[in-house]
Amino acid sequence: GGAERRGLTVNLLPGSEFYLRAEACAMQVLPIFANNKLGLRAVSPLDATGDQLTELCSVFGVTKRAAASAAGLVTIGVVSGSVTIPAGYVCTARDGSKYETVSAGTYADAALVEVIATVGGSDTNKGSGEVLQWDSSSVAYLRQTATVSTGALTGGADEDDEETLRGRLLKRLSEPGQGGNRSMVQALAENASASVADAFVYSGVKGPGSYGVCVVKADGDRTLSSAIVN
Repeated sequence: GGAERRGLTVNLLPGSEFYLRAEACAMQVLPIFANNKLGLRAVSPLDATGDQLTELCSVFGVTKRAAASAAGLVTIGVVSGSVTIPAGYVCTARDGSKYETVSAGTYADAALVEVIATVGGSDTNKGSGEVLQWDSSSVAYLRQTATVSTGALTGGADEDDEETLRGRLLKRLSEPGQGGNRSMVQALAENASASVADAFVYSGVKGPGSYGVCVVKADGDRTLSSAIVN
């Protein structure tokens, strides 16, 4: 620009001194520029991916939630009288998903028994009418099959994917949780299980310093089973 204002013509053709000087500077500056772009991407909640997103989330206390187990009620069959079923009594669905009873109890024919999947994942959700087979015949007079009740087995969820994790990070950044405020209570509820798609916090419902929390799943009527809520 200075040479042009003075009416001078400068040789900028490839191989000229000015060209070689500019090329040498560019070779140093361009990697720095590219690395800065990569560095900014790694710390951006909108652009980070993979391990960079996981690491960024951990800085703000947001971690990937493990797969969550479906839970619900099954209808049992009893040949005669009543039976006592222990906690942890296991049954299996046709696809191999395993469930166990949540608590011990004594039941008559057609009673409802609460079960929860032993391993998490969305494939543990089962519709009403699905037949389950008890793994053991140690409970006398208990029929070997049970049927998922009308409420279905719900709440099963895969571990957080990138976009779910990113959404939780953005929520944390937009409203940091600290000192027992509403967003801190909300984060505690959501971190409890991947089954919890959202948590709504109502402050002061039982007096000063109290909270009411409503947790919901992502689909259907959004109602979570009592086993997952507990």
